[in-house]
Amino acid sequence: MLSSFKLFLLVVSTILEISASTRGDFPYYHGDYKTFELVHPFVEKSSAQEARLQFNAFNSSFVIDLIMSRVNLTQNLPEHCDHYESKSQVSMATVSFCSGTIHAFILDKTNTYSLIPLDNEKNEHIVYRKSDLKYEPICGNHPKSPSGNRDEINMKRLKRSILQSRPYGTHKKTRYIELFLSLHYKIRNKYTKNSIFDKEKLDRDLSILMMNINKLFTGIDIFIVLTGYEVWNKYEINVLSDSAKTLKNYLSYRKSLNKKHYNDMGYFLTDKAFANNVVGRATKNTICSDSNSGGIAYWGDHHQTALTIAHEIGHNFGMEHDEDNEQCKTSKSIMAAKADSSDSIDSAKWSKCSREELENAYFRRFDICLHNLPKVNAINPKCGNRILEDGEECDCGTEEECLSKCCHASNCTLTAGSQCYNGECCSDCKFRKVSTICRDSTGECDLPEACSGKSQFCPEDAFKTTGYPCAENSSFCHLGECVPDLNAQCKAMWRGSTSDPQCYATIRIGKELCGKFDYATKKYEICNKENYRCSPLMCLHNQESSLFLTDTYRRRNFKYRHNGKFCSLQLYDVGRQARDPALVQIGTSCGNGRVCVDDKCVNASLVASSCGNCSGKGVCNNLNQCHCDKGFAPPLCNKHGGGGSLHSNSLYAYDEESTNDRKTTIIVVVIVIILFLVFMGVGIFFAVNRVYFDKVQRNIPFLNSWRRKSPRQWTPNTANSFRGKTISNPVMRRSSNKQLPNIPPVRPPPPDFKKAVPSPTAATHTYQNTQEISDKPVISPKPVVSAYTLHLRNENESKLTVC
Repeated sequence: MLSSFKLFLLVVSTILEISASTRGDFPYYHGDYKTFELVHPFVEKSSAQEARLQFNAFNSSFVIDLIMSRVNLTQNLPEHCDHYESKSQVSMATVSFCSGTIHAFILDKTNTYSLIPLDNEKNEHIVYRKSDLKYEPICGNHPKSPSGNRDEINMKRLKRSILQSRPYGTHKKTRYIELFLSLHYKIRNKYTKNSIFDKEKLDRDLSILMMNINKLFTGIDIFIVLTGYEVWNKYEINVLSDSAKTLKNYLSYRKSLNKKHYNDMGYFLTDKAFANNVVGRATKNTICSDSNSGGIAYWGDHHQTALTIAHEIGHNFGMEHDEDNEQCKTSKSIMAAKADSSDSIDSAKWSKCSREELENAYFRRFDICLHNLPKVNAINPKCGNRILEDGEECDCGTEEECLSKCCHASNCTLTAGSQCYNGECCSDCKFRKVSTICRDSTGECDLPEACSGKSQFCPEDAFKTTGYPCAENSSFCHLGECVPDLNAQCKAMWRGSTSDPQCYATIRIGKELCGKFDYATKKYEICNKENYRCSPLMCLHNQESSLFLTDTYRRRNFKYRHNGKFCSLQLYDVGRQARDPALVQIGTSCGNGRVCVDDKCVNASLVASSCGNCSGKGVCNNLNQCHCDKGFAPPLCNKHGGGGSLHSNSLYAYDEESTNDRKTTIIVVVIVIILFLVFMGVGIFFAVNRVYFDKVQRNIPFLNSWRRKSPRQWTPNTANSFRGKTISNPVMRRSSNKQLPNIPPVRPPPPDFKKAVPSPTAATHTYQNTQEISDKPVISPKPVVSAYTLHLRNENESKLTVC
């Protein structure tokens, strides 16, 4: 009975398949597979960010736990899908929910599955297995094709850290490929129904394609950004079954395309199968070449197309097929030349050999155009996708995955009392203090950045502008680095070689091709007398091979002998956005106080002072702002402050209010000290000149009226009178240091009025003790202010004691 039931299911399945195929709602690549299964998948969403996909196919039950993807790496492409990734580390899956339909790409330990919706309203989906393909997909590149002089050079290995997976836009070592797609005009027919082109459906499929491509590159820290696409209305190139000729035709077409749509790489997608089961082909070692960076791929199952494009981009980086390397000969990774029918999760990984070849590509500067960060669209701007968007205070993911105590995962608002939830300038849910250094200087040409106290994010990296001297004034700064001299540049390009002035002396001004390539005119600039040292890097060497790039990048090669020495000048094609590494680097010294800028030799001081002289207290940064020294404030560095710039914020703690208080205190103290010194000086001056000022005072009646009346001082007018009574002329003597004998006072005898009154000039005075004071007439000296003081014993005394 069981066998009869199985037979019944087989018959029903066959009927459904025949019915579906006759309806014409299968994808156009349905014929590529030998078998398939119709399913009705079930989706359960546990939250806005998490879901579970379930379906049964090929005698297996599929249960896949999913989490929403963070970024849709497309530009100007409307988004109609919610993209999810598998949580499991054992398997890999990318799932897109688009207007009620499901697109899934699943890899487990044994096989690869594609879940595709049928074009009907019955929620019918079809499942393909890669092992059921009618053909074995093959890369069109020759297995043994050369990849430059890799084996000849003992290359220095880069640190493995550059190949680690990181979130989009979070690390300087991340590479970004700006991809442009050209779609064959027959693909337009696949998306046209009743003469109406369904652009929305094509946008959806391209979004799914980019989702799957980037899933394959996340393990090596590379992001592929779709900058644009075009769908042809006619034959733009001759598409042949020969993949090599078709690739050549497309790369020739791409040269004209680059003028309208800049890109790092272009790929042509066609629904036409190539000969010998070839599904893709690409040039090697051409990742940034303006003329050769690109490839072609068969547009079939979107998920298989993603694997093909990832494989061919590997060739653009210089990767070889794993079969060509003994260490990875048995590998079944992305760079396998043939897609094995037993492909599993390993087919979506990069082998050890591929990673090492990618490191070599980076060392040889193949990635020279891949460091700029393109702007991309965020998927589903909503709370819970861990992307901080307009209207959100924070976004820590779903409630299940949010680990932040600062953020409410349910509504993306900060918790009570929180100011922030992450970032270099956020600590324990609070903004870090003003002037907290969040990015220190990495060298003498770099500048530090500090927290503002108002944001959780550290400012973008800033550095000294081009032209500031460095390396003990032997070189100049450019892009935050001290530019090496010509000798070092030659050694980097040609290993053991150096720069020789004799090589430059051989340049014929006005005739040689010295400058960079002009993509508009397709010509090189001509040498001139003023700037020839800033265009070609001319090196003296022994005909060594270039350490960087390969012959696929070379446009011009000049080698000649001069006075028995070999000189070399080479120019390369590295795309429109990158600078040819064979040109003299910007920031190179080209004379006394002069620097190379944009292939011109200019005054370094003029370049370095693009924002002014910053009051002599700072330097100009790359944003043309003054970066002030400690103790001075931007924007002009003419006021006191904490240093830094308007961009980098204050670098040192500086409290303006307390500083003003300190200033006020200092001013008050200084004023008090000055006043004290003034009063002290005046006092000392008057003390030293007291005699003089007393004399002046007596000669001025007004001042004399204010003199003190007690004790009375001797003056010529009062010399012979006291309280209106006339006394005999006193004999005034200067007091000496000798101490007079202590003689008690004795009342003198009454005057004898009968005797003649003595002459004033002959007056004689004696003491009662009969000791003669003076027996000679004394002439009264001229009165001196405050030199003597007269003391009278009483009103009746006529004796005058002089002290």
